[in-house]
Amino acid sequence: MDLIDVAKAQNKANDEMGANESLALALDLAKKLDDNIERNETLLEVLQTQAQIGNITGAKSTVELIKDEEALYEAYGEIALAYARKREYEKAYSMAKQIEIEASLAPFIIEISNIQAEKKDYKIAFNSARNAIYYDDYVEAVLKIVELEAKNGDFEKALETSVKFDDEISKDIAKQYIIDALLLAGNINKAQEIAQNIKIDEKKSIAYRNIAIVQADIGEINAALNSASNIIDEETKNNIISYIIEQQAKHGDIKGAYEKANNIKQAYYQILALSAIAPIEAETGKKANALIHLDEALALLNNITDMDNLFGAYRNISFAQAQIGELNAALKTTSKITDENIRAWALRDIAILLVDNDDINEAKKIAYTIEEMGAQEKALRYIIDRLALLGELKQASTVASIINDKNSRNSAYRDIIRISAENGDIDKAIKNLRLINNNDAMVGALIDIAENLAN
Repeated sequence: MDLIDVAKAQNKANDEMGANESLALALDLAKKLDDNIERNETLLEVLQTQAQIGNITGAKSTVELIKDEEALYEAYGEIALAYARKREYEKAYSMAKQIEIEASLAPFIIEISNIQAEKKDYKIAFNSARNAIYYDDYVEAVLKIVELEAKNGDFEKALETSVKFDDEISKDIAKQYIIDALLLAGNINKAQEIAQNIKIDEKKSIAYRNIAIVQADIGEINAALNSASNIIDEETKNNIISYIIEQQAKHGDIKGAYEKANNIKQAYYQILALSAIAPIEAETGKKANALIHLDEALALLNNITDMDNLFGAYRNISFAQAQIGELNAALKTTSKITDENIRAWALRDIAILLVDNDDINEAKKIAYTIEEMGAQEKALRYIIDRLALLGELKQASTVASIINDKNSRNSAYRDIIRISAENGDIDKAIKNLRLINNNDAMVGALIDIAENLAN
């Protein structure tokens, strides 16, 4: 762990003085480096950290020591961003203008605009975006402005900004941002009005998909189905209809949900719907009925010819069986999946479900049998986090030791330390640092501990 990393950790712990002292020591060491490339790279890293923690005076002093042109331009940009974060925009522009190569200057113009937008200085941000060297950069910056205006409830401003593009795709993406913000604000009618004006079919489908999801979530099932009818892509439409039917069941209309599921013509999507409804019905005390419907879903498997859909259907049925408490049946169903990768992720789903149901021992048994490394790691990490939250740190460490990938294993150890620190057990968090043998994970763990000490 070097001094720059220490400074970052100190800054996160709100120890500004300590961070600057560490950077001063790092700077002294950097000056003494014989290799020009290494010296300039280290000086730049010191400067970047100074700028990020707001020490602009120190950064401006460090920039005088950098002799490499590329590193120098990067340094000017970092100082410009530091000024922007302090809302000293004229100084930010002045510093950025010292970057003489357009390709080096371009990303900093956009970053300045993004910072201004985040500070709700939308008009200034837009003027910065207009200085973008490349049109794609302009689009990126203006979309950011639209997104933030909409998120902050400035829908009329966002709509005004959304038309300031030369291409229809960007205009439609901007409308999507506004629609999503309107949906979060509960203004479905306005979202629908904007969706009607989207010109590109793909973007229109995404907009109506999101509208249908929100309508289904609040129990407006018929309205959701009507919105779903505007989705062009059939796969997306069918998935959303299955989701709407699930929400209908969750809102208490299980009979109506089954009726709609039985009207679905394609076996795969009918299975998705039946697998979603059955656990909800079981929760109402009608487990026997739910199992009958899952048997119907199993029978429908014979009508699926596409192998990916077949395995996906098996996965959904097995998860529903596990939700109902029929673990042996669920594992039997997953065993029918001959694609090792899909079977592994199906088992991952079941293991996580068991953790959520407080059956960690059974979850571990299943996780240990998963052969695909990525799926197994996801299951194990979920188990580790739950054990750590419960204060079972020894068990959590034992499970973490099973993870094959060294970086992932160290990351899991860091999670254990972070959760211990968040739970107020700093001594155990520090003690468990010995488990880590990776510098990045160690730095992260120390930062986690420092942040919790500061709190």
